[in-house]
Amino acid sequence: MNEEDIAARNFVTTDLEKGSVSLGTKTLSLNFISRIKNDLHIEYDTCQTALREWFTFGSPATAYMIVLGNKNIELMQEDPMTNGIFKILPQCHAAPHYFKWRRPKDASVSEIRTKVIKLINKMTKLLMASVWISTGFPMRYTELSILSVGGTSRNLYVDSDTRLFYFRVTYNKNRKFDNRIFMMDLPVTRNLFWFVYILRPFEIELLSQMLDVTDSSMLIGHFTNAVRQEIEHEAEELLATDGDEFNEETNQLVETSEALIEELRTKQAAGLAVMCTCIFVDVERFKLVTLSTFNGILLKYPKKRSARENMKISGLRQCLAGLWKDIIRPSLEGDVVPVRTPALFGHSKQTHEVVYGVNPSRDFPTNGSFDDYYAYKKLAQEFQSLTQYTLVQTKRTFEALVVEPQERQCHEAEAGIYDLLKAGGELFENFEFKSSAQERFTSAVLNSNERLLALQAITAFGRSLTFILPMLALKRKQRGKYVHFVAVPYESLKMATRTKLENAGLVVGETGMLTDLHAEANLSGVDVLVGCFDSYGDAGVADAMKRCEKVFSTRRSRGIFVFDEAHVLWLEKSFRDIFHSVKGLNWKSFLKVAFVFAKLPEWLLERICQERRIENEVWEKRLYVDAVKKAPNQNIPVDVENVRKIQIVERTAAMILNYLGNSTASKAVFFFGAKATMDAVRRRVNNHEVGMVHADLDSETKRSIFDDFENPDSPARVILGTKLISNGLDCASVNCVCVIDCNMTIIEYLQMIGRIRGEGYVKVMVTRAASMRREIDEDDPLMRILRALPDSRRSLGPS
Repeated sequence: MNEEDIAARNFVTTDLEKGSVSLGTKTLSLNFISRIKNDLHIEYDTCQTALREWFTFGSPATAYMIVLGNKNIELMQEDPMTNGIFKILPQCHAAPHYFKWRRPKDASVSEIRTKVIKLINKMTKLLMASVWISTGFPMRYTELSILSVGGTSRNLYVDSDTRLFYFRVTYNKNRKFDNRIFMMDLPVTRNLFWFVYILRPFEIELLSQMLDVTDSSMLIGHFTNAVRQEIEHEAEELLATDGDEFNEETNQLVETSEALIEELRTKQAAGLAVMCTCIFVDVERFKLVTLSTFNGILLKYPKKRSARENMKISGLRQCLAGLWKDIIRPSLEGDVVPVRTPALFGHSKQTHEVVYGVNPSRDFPTNGSFDDYYAYKKLAQEFQSLTQYTLVQTKRTFEALVVEPQERQCHEAEAGIYDLLKAGGELFENFEFKSSAQERFTSAVLNSNERLLALQAITAFGRSLTFILPMLALKRKQRGKYVHFVAVPYESLKMATRTKLENAGLVVGETGMLTDLHAEANLSGVDVLVGCFDSYGDAGVADAMKRCEKVFSTRRSRGIFVFDEAHVLWLEKSFRDIFHSVKGLNWKSFLKVAFVFAKLPEWLLERICQERRIENEVWEKRLYVDAVKKAPNQNIPVDVENVRKIQIVERTAAMILNYLGNSTASKAVFFFGAKATMDAVRRRVNNHEVGMVHADLDSETKRSIFDDFENPDSPARVILGTKLISNGLDCASVNCVCVIDCNMTIIEYLQMIGRIRGEGYVKVMVTRAASMRREIDEDDPLMRILRALPDSRRSLGPS
């Protein structure tokens, strides 16, 4: 650096009141780091979920808990001669979680392969940034880029106590600080384990025909000053290896990760050796991720543009040194810092003083060696606890708040991911979560520090499982301790929810039981109470809810309160009026309060919570998960037909008869906007294969018709009803949905077509009276989804 550059770099100022440091006009704080960590994790999670469109595989959280986090699986003893991470934790343990194509024919579709490679490449860069920033002592880019899982320069290790990953890093120019230790936190360890043990074998298989084109010359620039001699030494062994063996062992990383890389001057198996050794490989360009690419990733976070500071790796390293010196170091107590903290940056004393403004001897007095493993571990844990994040969102802002030290204690787990998987296994054979978002939210309902949880997800996401599995897991773990509550908008949905809960093995009652004379005796064995929104507005029920402990005996606690289809609380104003009776319900006494809905912006959710007088201490500890990423069933063809009002009965009846004549095993659902039209069609088609439900039927009759239709052995093949039958109807055999002259919201339309679980088609018949209504707000993600649909779908009504 020249004199001017040094002067500029040394201009790091501290604002103790705000807990931040500044480099020129750019500011870094613990809050800022929290935002970056959070956004990187969410984006990585989003990419992983996107891969599920084509593959089945174990999620990072599940794979980690069952393999690396499972202390019943012993780690092999570290040995100086052991060159690969897979000798410490054999890769065979992760095999059940490997990638499998949902449709094998997709493997030969070039467009799909291109999309998959792009997603993997994006995940590589996101993980690289997460690894870099998670310790608080970010290494140089040259060190980061060559992190490896095998070879004599392997630097990925497992902490046997915490089962978290850590790196041992040496900077070749400054051997004084040999083996600096960088501890990963739990979220990064999960993602890194999944990336190395599960995704990487699939990458090698996917790219097996292209790895030969890897440019081995690009490695020379990365390794020349660092490990050139080690590479050339390893090359002699690799030259004696038959190249064909590599192609036969693409999934056996144990063998191929023995060496760092083969001879740099030949392309024989170069790509495979790199993939089996280096972690951060650009699989689109077949080279290691470059510095400019890495800086580009850092500049894109946090996701909110107005929150960005546009800091590259050099500026972030300087500001982090300032944070340690002036913000973190003074808050540490006792012997938490027995090492000179700047040693973790790997610089000489002169560089520390000139570039970072830090004097190691003065600012960080030592009372231990530079290579003190446990000291590094404590420092990393301190930084990671200071940059934990809680989500605090409003309509226009996003803020990641640092958890205060006194609030950092973890929620005492009564059950965990194993209990959820066990509960799921009792309900479904070979159970696994549909998506990482579903797993994340379900785990949070069961065991997290958040008190209020909100899930925005479309039909077929598996929303019911997100509260059924936690209830079942708590019952298995703490039998009789909790009583849970579920509120739904419609009678048909109440009956369907009750059936689902009972089928899961839970004892279910209805809210009306709270007002019985012998309520305490009748409710003694009940696990869950289910009721419509208006039933919770009943004065007697509301009063009994306030006396919950007395009604259920002092031995039982309030469990999870679930608002299912919570968007109806806003769309149907009558429910909001009725529900005012439940205002003073002491929500903080519940284990969790969960809102599950198709669409409800967080600013409207806040309005609803204010109307319910949900306490601020509950609202402030919340998690809002938005799983709406794309339209459901977007590949299903939709045929829209405009017909005259006088023809609609005849055309619909003909369509039903045609369906029955041409389809033998599948089933169809017909939604009507008017009961009169439905009755007229039913009179035209008086067939035992056609069922019908409407508002005048009692709940038991409706449920029996649903059960008959959902039974695969039943002769019932077509069911008619108003649009509300989409709530409570769940049949895997449905391949056809017909919407007949409905005036509907976008949410209702998406719920209707969501009855199709696999392949099928949608038929829409409209007259001028029918339209698609707008709801909630102008910036509705579902509105944007609808605008992205083909023109035929857009003709359902004005956008």
